[in-house]
Amino acid sequence: MGELLKKYGQVRLKGRLYDIELNAPILPKIGGIVHIQSDDVRMEMTQADFYKLVANINMAKENLSRIKGVDDEQSRGN
Repeated sequence: MGELLKKYGQVRLKGRLYDIELNAPILPKIGGIVHIQSDDVRMEMTQADFYKLVANINMAKENLSRIKGVDDEQSRGN
């Protein structure tokens, strides 16, 4: 595994906590590597792919809000 550069934070999905970390690139041309991991699961992607994933999640959230009338408070269960 590469050198940890930055901890982006954590996210909880279906009761399981995942750490999101940026690691040094394995190869200079591909940029940083992002790990989304828990104690027993790990996903790895380039930093560029991570940004695409985040953009798609945000777009899906906006679409859900528009189509279903769900706001941030409702989506978090507050």
